[in-house]
Amino acid sequence: MEIMGAVERPMMEYSFPTTSGTISSIAKPNVEVNYFEIKPSIIQIIWSSVQFSGLLDEDLNKHLINFLEICNTFKFNGISNDGVRLRIFSFSLCDTSKDWLQSLPAGSITACAALTHKFLAKYFPPTKTAKMLNDITSFVQLDREPLYDAWECFKSMLRKILIMSYSFSDRYNFLQWCHFS
Repeated sequence: MEIMGAVERPMMEYSFPTTSGTISSIAKPNVEVNYFEIKPSIIQIIWSSVQFSGLLDEDLNKHLINFLEICNTFKFNGISNDGVRLRIFSFSLCDTSKDWLQSLPAGSITACAALTHKFLAKYFPPTKTAKMLNDITSFVQLDREPLYDAWECFKSMLRKILIMSYSFSDRYNFLQWCHFS
């Protein structure tokens, strides 16, 4: 039986693996310039300085802040910041976090906001937030611990809990409200 337009192939060819259908979960935005290239040196910087593997003790805030800090050091004419970030974000992941990104449906991420939302939902769930809030609200200075060291530890805890849209003073005011409400 012959199907219209189908090419006849020997049965053995169907058993060979192919790369068709291996599309990224991140849909890359169209580029309106004739020539666009992300230099290998930028990718190398990301590989060497902002790798996130998805381990429980990794600092998600630090990863995102460092990634954005690198992204903000360069600009391509005719390409949005979102477009550049979507193209290079996968280079900042490794191990289980890279597997997670590749497990998402092909082309399902079309904007940085959606990527950030999915990333935070996966690696910064409400239970982690609740535990960190509990650690902060029950924070005490240890015996014989210098005030400076305790204060630095407390500020470090604050930096880890609330994602980038809040300043240090906003975090402190929020925690004051939680503690005294």
